[in-house]
Amino acid sequence: MTDRPLIGVICCKRRIGTDMFQAVAERYLDAMIRFAEVDAVLIPSLPEIQDARRILRRLDGVLLTGSPSNVEPGRYGGAAPGVGPFDPGRDAVAMGLIAESL
Repeated sequence: MTDRPLIGVICCKRRIGTDMFQAVAERYLDAMIRFAEVDAVLIPSLPEIQDARRILRRLDGVLLTGSPSNVEPGRYGGAAPGVGPFDPGRDAVAMGLIAESL
């Protein structure tokens, strides 16, 4: 039996009660695992302690999902302040994954 491709899925930061959580909408995982026949791992949006290059070396691909948060306008030259909510950690990890993937 051959291994299925391993795909990393970026998380969003969410507050639940007093704690912060890393979360992904299950619909993304279900569709990807069921229909693309891959295995999935979550990529936490913790740019201070995550390194995109190290993560990508272990993966066969990455899925950057939609999110309730918007990308901060300063990341793409847009006018400030923009309309939130924003998730700067997710933005930083996503941009790092994109840059390293290219």
